[in-house]
Amino acid sequence: MKAARINRFGGPEVITIDEIPDPVPAPDQVLIDVHASAVNPADWKGREGFYKDAAWYVLPHIPGRDFSGVIRAVGAAVEGFDVGEEVFGVTDQGQEGAYATTLVMNPTIIANKPRNLSHAESAAICLGTLTAMVSLEGTAKLKKGETVLIHGGAGGVGAMAVQLARRIGAHVIATARASNADYVRSLGAERVIDYQSEDIATIGPVCDVVFDMVGGQDQRKLCSVLKPGGRLAWISRGPKDFKAPDHVTVLRPDVKRGRQHLDRIAALAEAGEIKPPAITTLPLEKAAEAQEMLKHRKVPGKIVLTML
Repeated sequence: MKAARINRFGGPEVITIDEIPDPVPAPDQVLIDVHASAVNPADWKGREGFYKDAAWYVLPHIPGRDFSGVIRAVGAAVEGFDVGEEVFGVTDQGQEGAYATTLVMNPTIIANKPRNLSHAESAAICLGTLTAMVSLEGTAKLKKGETVLIHGGAGGVGAMAVQLARRIGAHVIATARASNADYVRSLGAERVIDYQSEDIATIGPVCDVVFDMVGGQDQRKLCSVLKPGGRLAWISRGPKDFKAPDHVTVLRPDVKRGRQHLDRIAALAEAGEIKPPAITTLPLEKAAEAQEMLKHRKVPGKIVLTML
């Protein structure tokens, strides 16, 4: 199989495209021919050494978490899937490997891909929707009529979060670059704040929930837009010395994988209740370029690597 591998920690130059043996599925696994794999911030962060102390991050390392493809082989103990079925999913926590033409997966954390979406679109909605769904519904418990600030509304997770928040019936404020404002409004945001030229804090304490995908020093300002009893859910860390004020509850979503969530994502997509984010596709051979594009936020939505 062909794979993009990180051979040492560093810049984009450490990624190579290699031919390596196909993985062999265990009796309780499926072998998938990957057609598309989404690029996530964790990919370039891992390349730069963010996970270097994690036992699961072993060099040479194949990054990539969410994917869409076709089942090539089914282990003898697997039920519910057949060779030739189109599936999508997210690798389990502590597992990566989707920057490759072939991937072995646990069948309990994959699902049949949305029938109305391409492989690139299915890969693009997978982890982003799962993260937004768990964060807004399960963790922050966003309710109809509440106001939520989506910090990073033009990104892969943010685009799905805006749509899901609107579907819940919340009032949505989002941050984005001015060039992405119309795109974020098209997803359902009622107000878009240009974080490059506007101070987020100036909107005042009008939000019940903040969902932060940016992190850093911004988390201090994000607390100031929350009402007493407001909830701040984050997937990107704030400063090490950050301590939220007493009137804010800080929550870290635990994004568990599972077929139940994926089946729901597929159903929402097939019903037209969510749509894929803006997608930029690049071939697997340009994995390094794709990571740099994402790191420097050069395009809205998701970047997807295509294998075929």
